[in-house]
Amino acid sequence: MRANMADGLVQLVVDDPVDRLMQRNECQLRLWCACADSRILERLIFRTSAGVLGFRSVARPDAELAHPNLEVTGFVVPIFLSDHLGAVNKGKLTISMVVGKQVIGQFDLRLTPEAIRKATERATC
Repeated sequence: MRANMADGLVQLVVDDPVDRLMQRNECQLRLWCACADSRILERLIFRTSAGVLGFRSVARPDAELAHPNLEVTGFVVPIFLSDHLGAVNKGKLTISMVVGKQVIGQFDLRLTPEAIRKATERATC
């Protein structure tokens, strides 16, 4: 996925979950972003309509080799679906990439019925 910003283009690649399919209540979203301006990556956050997602930055030497002229940052984003049930719509969880107050891109995680059921059970405990 590519996202546009006034300062340039941001490329996003989601490695995990495979096919952006969340099969359990919790998962580790693994992805990387590349762009020409490192300030964008330093200010990037991920959120759903239910709230901000915590994350940690990680090195991605594979992506850095593939994009030697761009700044590259990897991210690991733990997602607990039970915390974001209010953001689920038609079996999907939309995740926004935000810099400052500007949404620069969005992508969906598809959710299996089992993942939704487990999240619902956990949220009602």
